[in-house]
This record gives sequence, structure tokens and C-alpha cells, in this order.
Amino acid sequence: MTTKTTKPLSDTEKQFTPQKGEVSPEDARTKATIFAAQIKGRMKSKGAKLK
Repeated sequence: MTTKTTKPLSDTEKQFTPQKGEVSPEDARTKATIFAAQIKGRMKSKGAKLK
């Protein structure tokens, strides 16, 4: 059983808590991973050497 707190959210909790209308952190992580893969692909096609 959880207890309800009236303590305001810390800055860290605000960063990882989706606001109204935002996607969940898991969805955001997935979108960011896909976006990063696309950018890396473009950079490699232009000759960049990535680790």
C-alpha cells in the first residue's frame, strides 16, 4: 500500500514525469533512440567516423 504525500515534486522528478499532453518517458526514450540512429546514419553516409 502506498502513502499519499503532499510534498511538491523535486526537479529530478519533474524531468522524468510527463506533463499533461506529453508522452511517457519510455515513449520519449524510444523516439530519441530512433532519431539518434537516423542522425548517425546520415553522418556515416557523409563520411563521418563514429565509434
